[in-house]
Amino acid sequence: ALNDLPSKGFELIDFADRFIEGGFMPWQKWLAEHSLKVKPDGRWQHPISVAMLPRQQGKSTYMLALIAMGLFEWNEKLQISSAHRLVTSLEQFRQLVGMIETHDDLAKQIKRIRWQHGAEEIETNHGTRFLIKAGGSAARGASPTKVLLDELREMHDLESFASLRFALMAAKNPSVNAFTNAGDSHSVVLQML
Repeated sequence: ALNDLPSKGFELIDFADRFIEGGFMPWQKWLAEHSLKVKPDGRWQHPISVAMLPRQQGKSTYMLALIAMGLFEWNEKLQISSAHRLVTSLEQFRQLVGMIETHDDLAKQIKRIRWQHGAEEIETNHGTRFLIKAGGSAARGASPTKVLLDELREMHDLESFASLRFALMAAKNPSVNAFTNAGDSHSVVLQML
């Protein structure tokens, strides 16, 4: 049965306990456990997941842990994060760099951190990468394994979302992880999902 599938969420919860002060809140643990289940062939049961919650509830912390797991534990070759406003993605990038700089066991795995406006990048010694991209250009020139979307309510056209999904087609086990608070009648991607 689908409910009996194993979950990588427990690995994420353990990672958060080690690297995030206070670890995960109960909703974050629930989301990790249920959205990160894997099928017998190793593919994600839920290749698209959307978490909708009010502001200031810890979605950025959850995203931070998910990105770091992809970089340091799950060997996800390329993760791209995008938000409607570049400043939101930059803040996420700064938090990730801060986490890395605070923990020597993460810092020693870093090959380089590039601060290039709108295309910031972290690359590890074992070849995993995390990039942030501005909203409309998120998928251009890349073949990601994971796309993280913040402020999904602000995505008002299907073209950007469609390009992101198309870019994931080359990945063996792609995932889209979206985070948002409630949208409005113009939030067409959120309404579609």
